[in-house]
Amino acid sequence: MLWDLQNPPGLLAGRARYYGPRTPLLAERLHQAGARGVPAPACPHCGRAVRLSHSLKRLRVCGTCYNRSAAEPCKRC
Repeated sequence: MLWDLQNPPGLLAGRARYYGPRTPLLAERLHQAGARGVPAPACPHCGRAVRLSHSLKRLRVCGTCYNRSAAEPCKRC
């Protein structure tokens, strides 16, 4: 995470979704605490500002988008 913080503009410019799992969480907490200029991390697929708890093609994404990407048609139907 230290490397993520040292790479400008990264975390503080709304690019937390490109980093490890703890970086978006830090950005989210900073935003909630009222840090000026730190946008809430948003899912790159749906745009919602929710916890980015999964990784999909090297991007942090929300659980909903991750589940949608892994969905497969029913093999019985």
